[in-house]
Amino acid sequence: MPYFAGLSLAVLILARYEPTPLHALMAALPGFERIHARSPERALLVFYIGPALLAGASLTWLQLRLSSASSLRRLVGVVAIAALAVELQIAWRAQRAESLAGGGDYQFQQVDLAAYFAPTSATRFLQAHAQSDLFRYFGYAQHFSGVPIPYTLRWADPSITALEVNNRATIDGLDDIQGYNPIHVERYDEYVAALNGHAQNYHQTDVFDSGLASPLVDLLNVRYILVPAVLPSDQLAPRFRRPLTTVYQDENVRVLDNPTALPRAWLVHSAEQAPPRQALQALTGGAVDPRQVALLEEPPPPLGAPNGSPGDDVAITGYQPGRVAARTVSTTAGLLVLSDVYYPAWHAYVDGQAAHLFAVDDALQGVAVPAGVHRVEVRYESAALSAGLVVSLAAAATLVGLALYTRFRQTH
Repeated sequence: MPYFAGLSLAVLILARYEPTPLHALMAALPGFERIHARSPERALLVFYIGPALLAGASLTWLQLRLSSASSLRRLVGVVAIAALAVELQIAWRAQRAESLAGGGDYQFQQVDLAAYFAPTSATRFLQAHAQSDLFRYFGYAQHFSGVPIPYTLRWADPSITALEVNNRATIDGLDDIQGYNPIHVERYDEYVAALNGHAQNYHQTDVFDSGLASPLVDLLNVRYILVPAVLPSDQLAPRFRRPLTTVYQDENVRVLDNPTALPRAWLVHSAEQAPPRQALQALTGGAVDPRQVALLEEPPPPLGAPNGSPGDDVAITGYQPGRVAARTVSTTAGLLVLSDVYYPAWHAYVDGQAAHLFAVDDALQGVAVPAGVHRVEVRYESAALSAGLVVSLAAAATLVGLALYTRFRQTH
């Protein structure tokens, strides 16, 4: 009881916007200030555990004091549960009425989920092209204030749905470079910040107006950009400053083709060592052509200069979550660059033998391949995931063992 009483008090303090010594203490946790400062009231999500358990302990204490009157003890329990049910129903009705009235950033809205998640015409266009080609895309609508439209707040707007944003790509089998998620790979956050020229809210990795012309967009294999077909009154026409062609249009959206996008994988025969931030600056400023030169954080592997013959070829032979397979053909040693985000849990294999995986251009993956024809695989093999599975299985086995032991003690 003292623990949960203390927990409840601490959470109430942390839910305040005004800093306290407890806030300063919690700031020692990585990321606490960045996340907590935006919405400190969210700490109340765990507040209710304390009062609930304290109420249960109080009810148990009261029943123990009424041990001589079993009927009265049962009556106390029934009354407490009934009172809680009535209170929850009243609170739910009040919350539902407020949400349906449209107050706040996030509202309830009655939708037909089948219709909402049904592929749009533009989605079917992208899906048809995805059957023969690997590409990425993003949707963009510019608010008149100069920032992207808040896609997550206007999620039910048909013009926003048509942009294939709000992580719809995961449902439709497409690859979007944007997304809403509080858990990001740090390298990718830095990459998108360099792409836009500034950081953004920790939830999103959106492309802003300042990033539409960035070469870093091409590096991510962005072949298509979706924009509104007709601009509402609160939007401005985006300034792309790059050659784009409309390849599809309907009443809600236009699909623009980006001919300068790099493929999902390519070979280079020149590499230089550069610190991460310096690499992003060189790529953003156009000082380095990523089609010809790879920027690595460590000494580059031995590479052979191309002999001028068109002998290089890369073909993606398998692409699934957790596994990418490719076939490379080259007359000299090269570096295979994959436009997938580098992370230590990814491991590379060349012709079935383990190979070193390089961090290329700050955020992408690279594998050195000898001259000739080779099979390359990059697989997600997380030691932390395996360790977590072992711990979870051990904990489950321990709980089952304790339950069986307790049952045995009770029957003997």
